[in-house]
Amino acid sequence: MEAIIEAVTNATLFRPDLLTGDAINAMAGGHGMLNLSVFCTANVIADKILKGEGLKLKALNQERIDLNSVIDEGVKAAMATGSDPSNAALITASLCYLAGSNVRAGVPSGNRKLGAMCRLSAGAQRGGVLSLPTPKGGNKISAFPAVLKIYEAMMEGKLTRVNGSEVPAGILGTPLSGHSTLGEDYIFSEVAENAAAIGASAMMKAYAGAGMKPNPFISAVFGTAAALEICHPDAAMPERFGPSFKVYTPYVAGFGAVKATGLPENLHFRVTGEEFNTANLIGDLGIILKDMGTPTIIGMLAFYEIFACFTENAIIGTGSSGGPKTAPIGHVAADVGLALRTIAKTGSIEKAAEVIEKNKHGFFDPELASMEANTIARKVEELRGGPVSRAVILATTAVTKRAIAERVKVTYEGLDKGKTLTEIIISLEEKRIRKVEENVSAIMSKNLNKKIEIRITKITGGARRQGKISKKYFALDPNVDVEVRIDGKETILKNFCHEVIPDAVLNKKQDILQLLPIVSPAVGELLVTGHTLVDLVVPVATAVVLGKGSPEDLSEEAVSRHSMATGGLPGVGDRAAEVARLAVQFYKEVSKQK
Repeated sequence: MEAIIEAVTNATLFRPDLLTGDAINAMAGGHGMLNLSVFCTANVIADKILKGEGLKLKALNQERIDLNSVIDEGVKAAMATGSDPSNAALITASLCYLAGSNVRAGVPSGNRKLGAMCRLSAGAQRGGVLSLPTPKGGNKISAFPAVLKIYEAMMEGKLTRVNGSEVPAGILGTPLSGHSTLGEDYIFSEVAENAAAIGASAMMKAYAGAGMKPNPFISAVFGTAAALEICHPDAAMPERFGPSFKVYTPYVAGFGAVKATGLPENLHFRVTGEEFNTANLIGDLGIILKDMGTPTIIGMLAFYEIFACFTENAIIGTGSSGGPKTAPIGHVAADVGLALRTIAKTGSIEKAAEVIEKNKHGFFDPELASMEANTIARKVEELRGGPVSRAVILATTAVTKRAIAERVKVTYEGLDKGKTLTEIIISLEEKRIRKVEENVSAIMSKNLNKKIEIRITKITGGARRQGKISKKYFALDPNVDVEVRIDGKETILKNFCHEVIPDAVLNKKQDILQLLPIVSPAVGELLVTGHTLVDLVVPVATAVVLGKGSPEDLSEEAVSRHSMATGGLPGVGDRAAEVARLAVQFYKEVSKQK
């Protein structure tokens, strides 16, 4: 069996795209998502850090500083993997910030801002906050609501108690106001705090009106960016906000947005527990975005996932790739933030790998989450390898190889006992469902201090649409039945996705609405299973090596069920057949050596 395990493992890991149902080769050109750009840019930055190059923004009397070379190479890496100039600038600025860059320095000459430096390096045109799109949340909106409400408040005289038309000539726009009491203690501080709060609140309302859950993080950042587009972004704030010349406009704007959206006062980095003041973070990100070009939806999704590296991500509304649920493969980017910041702090790839590995333990399905990250990191190594992707590979390779070996053993023993390939795949799927049920139940029980048991009794396609696509690609039209027991009280939720959810939402059924956040994570975890095809390609390859059929016939048998193992995605049968052919070739070579 050792020879079969070695052959199938080598075949499965021969190319990154063979272990996933997603089109990750297309992603390298920017088609779909930009997390490959995020990884490659982070590798550039980490290389620079380990070589001792500085990331600090300084107001020096020279055209370029050390950070310019980091930015230039980071932007090039992002653009080489499909990012347009504005997206490349946004990704580079976000990652430089997480790695330790400050976002602004200098007043007035020699003034530098991180977002503007990245935009200039990428050759992107400035588009203004008005044109910023939110990450997609089913629908998507722009920052227009924030800008609209801020300008309405401005014209109504609600941003500051100072009416500019009443101030005598020769004061406004000069040092008499710009860096003195009237400007800093009244106009700039009031506009920053009030405008950011108004803009952030408007974004929250707009989210809800577009049928999306209001996103506190994006709303706060957009409100802050819109405020900083108006007020002096480099003004020192009055001492009620903190020590003299330690607190500037971005913090005050972030402070206003944080209060308006209900964000927690502090955030905590996953695993390390490093604390971030939320107002500082939101203010800094607002400065970056107000100077940005015109990022696209996938650029903002990359931004959103980079900042999923906080423990509070589910509360604040950053991406999902930090856990506990496994994100679609194109979203995986939180690992980048975790690894990059750890490398910046410790100078150690091994320490970064430890952080990644520990974080995966908190996922609903730690094994598949690790394998997904391993696939992405191996693809990145083909494009622009470096410390970040190697840290992820180091953290996830043992889990990946162990998972493959276990499936080989299960398939070998099952076939030896007379089971069919289909029966073996079904047993692997059932094991995966049980694992997700148990882990989600345990996490929900701990979070809610209740005894929660979730059971998924049906998961298939063809819930409400007609035709082959609906039945074949189950994630596109899921037909799911769920049972949930809370402190002994059982509720049966038949037709969960296509009947229970819309009925509860549209008819405001509070008893069911309270259950949805408890049950949905388990269902959602299983609907993105196509990111890792280990339960398909490994059994098929093992069966082919054992002479149970041809790669073409056995892969067709496996995918004809349209099962969870296939991920419900086109082309997976071809990948299973290719892995099987490779496994046969490797097995012949391994057998010769034995």
